[in-house]
Amino acid sequence: MKRIIGFLGIALISGLLFSGGNPEAKKLDTAGKYHAAFGVETDYKDSVHRDAYFEKKYKNRADRNQLIIGKSGTVGYRILEGTFKDTVIKGNGTYEVSVTNANFNQNRSFRKLYVATDIPYTKKIKFRNVTISMNGRLIRTYEKAVLDEGEHGNHYCVLLLIDTNDDRVRNAFARSSVPTSTQNEIKISFDVKGFVYNKGEQPPTPTPVPTPTPEITPTPEAVAENPAAASVQTVTAEAEEVIKEVPIENKIGIGVTVVLAIGMIVLCVIMVNRRQH
Repeated sequence: MKRIIGFLGIALISGLLFSGGNPEAKKLDTAGKYHAAFGVETDYKDSVHRDAYFEKKYKNRADRNQLIIGKSGTVGYRILEGTFKDTVIKGNGTYEVSVTNANFNQNRSFRKLYVATDIPYTKKIKFRNVTISMNGRLIRTYEKAVLDEGEHGNHYCVLLLIDTNDDRVRNAFARSSVPTSTQNEIKISFDVKGFVYNKGEQPPTPTPVPTPTPEITPTPEAVAENPAAASVQTVTAEAEEVIKEVPIENKIGIGVTVVLAIGMIVLCVIMVNRRQH
């Protein structure tokens, strides 16, 4: 009996670990607020870039909000001039991110231009009318945003303006349009839709969470009569509590594991009863 219980415990833990879901992924809150940042990377060996992504390994860097060459702690690392203006997304509306007076170190072509957000990748939020302008001149308008489907798109919504690794926007406009003067301005604006409130409004108050149904505890008489059956009820209640704490995308895998666990316990009850008879 101890071996079977141990096996069931392992099965339940395995379900929690392998039931899917990205460790950095978050549940979308359509009444919440999010952030967007201007991202850029130039060609050539000494690439000038600003990694604006919201994954932890980028967000925790001390130089995240600066234009740099190389990587901190390595030979050739430099911080260059350039002021970034990011934005907070609060509801449906039009938003803008930009960089001004950027020193691109005489690099002449872009490898990447994008807007990184911390909005979980989902089809519920739509991005449209994405425009990019340089020094007041409109360069390109995307009626529908091109979202990153690669490494970064697995976590959050990233709007691509140009990316040499993505055929959809590889030649979206002339990559050799990097400003030659340090007196410059690059703006990217975009429309957001899919939230339950609009820009400038107060988000709606969350609906109160219903009070959970009290847990049914078996009586001492029932436990004495059939201790194995009481174990089934206890394991089921504990499993349900675990499921409530897990994101929705993981519940299916956990549910399957719990059903298998309960099935094994029921078989144990039957075997014990038969032996008693």
